[in-house]
Amino acid sequence: METTKTQLGSARDIEEMIKTCPQHSCSWLKGKSTLFKYQDFWSHEVIIKKVVSAQQSFKARPTDVFLCSYPKSGTTWQIALVFAIITREKFDESSSPLLTTMPHNFIPFLEIQPEQVVASQENSSFAHVATHLPYNSLPKSILASTCKMVYVYRNVKDVIVSYYHFMREAIILPMEDAPFEEAFCWLIVVYNIEFKHKTYLETD
Repeated sequence: METTKTQLGSARDIEEMIKTCPQHSCSWLKGKSTLFKYQDFWSHEVIIKKVVSAQQSFKARPTDVFLCSYPKSGTTWQIALVFAIITREKFDESSSPLLTTMPHNFIPFLEIQPEQVVASQENSSFAHVATHLPYNSLPKSILASTCKMVYVYRNVKDVIVSYYHFMREAIILPMEDAPFEEAFCWLIVVYNIEFKHKTYLETD
């Protein structure tokens, strides 16, 4: 069942909708990670709940800037560079918060930290927001806006290797119990990585 961007009411409505989505239990992760397919991407239930909420309520402004990327494509570097640019008149190389704090603490993710995104908009006339969402699953207010999008691209092969090690360490599985060959096929088929890249790159 493919889910479209229909208006859902309560949190219970969203939970019921997610139950109807296709599910995939990752065999190479020994069933420790279950994904749900919402629209044209797979993700964890807690993320999809926030995605649906953002699609229904988030209002982008022409001055907002969105940092878009596929996971493990260089997102941390992207956020660090943007933060360094927008704060270059406030901090120098010796006083930058990036010296002691992870970049992710400065620019919130739309589908992970919605409350911080709203606060960022309230505190600034031009909010900077990060997202891993596919282009076609972004809130309509972003797609209809003249806001700016900064997209970082990384070779798909490198993304797969990086994602493999990230997930294996997150689940705490030794390499011999999580064969790379299975992970490679899983990431290509389930996440459809190359398609997600092209959607952003081919959009004018």
